[in-house]
Amino acid sequence: MKKVFCLILCLGFISLVSCSKSSANVVGCWEESGRIMTINSDGSAKYREGTFLQEGKWQLLDDKLILKWNDGDTDTVTIVKQTSSLMIVKWNGFLEYTYVKTVCQ
Repeated sequence: MKKVFCLILCLGFISLVSCSKSSANVVGCWEESGRIMTINSDGSAKYREGTFLQEGKWQLLDDKLILKWNDGDTDTVTIVKQTSSLMIVKWNGFLEYTYVKTVCQ
């Protein structure tokens, strides 16, 4: 019984560590056609397109990036592929956008 409890505890810890690793991969500034999405480690997010600015919170569940904006809107995008400098997301199940990691300003 002790070994089973230890195994469950270890598996939970491993999944927690791997979850935080993938969350760390999305943190940063991402640009696509002049639009910049900033994802901060404190859970806040910003989206800027020209003079338009949207602020809110983000959450990562498996490959789903959930963005809850302060105006009440929620966007859920699926991360199709991600590297340290590139993130391809699918929005509404069919529109794909390629974001390139950029220096935060």
